Amino acid sequence: MAYNTKIREGCKKSKQRMRDAKEQKRLDGPSPEYSLPVPNLRRIVIVIDFDFNRRIVKFFKMYKTKRIDSYRVVDEAGVTIKIGWARFINLYLMKCFTRIRSPYSCN
Repeated sequence: MAYNTKIREGCKKSKQRMRDAKEQKRLDGPSPEYSLPVPNLRRIVIVIDFDFNRRIVKFFKMYKTKRIDSYRVVDEAGVTIKIGWARFINLYLMKCFTRIRSPYSCN
């Protein structure tokens, strides 16, 4: 049993020396390249709707949040919601605008 504990202690010391050498190499090397800071206003979506012989323009401003994949969306009425890009497209662009029937449809 004593032999196994000596081997384990030797392995622990060896691994600690390797970790220390790796950390020292990281500290001595060049600093990592960081990306540019993300602007507060990330996207502006402008939707122009020409249905029913009138022109409706809607603006959506998308601001950054603490999460990577979500935005704080503010529309022209000042309504604010936290939402992801795919859900924004589904809710605002597909469901907010009324669908009209084609004049060429059979039904």
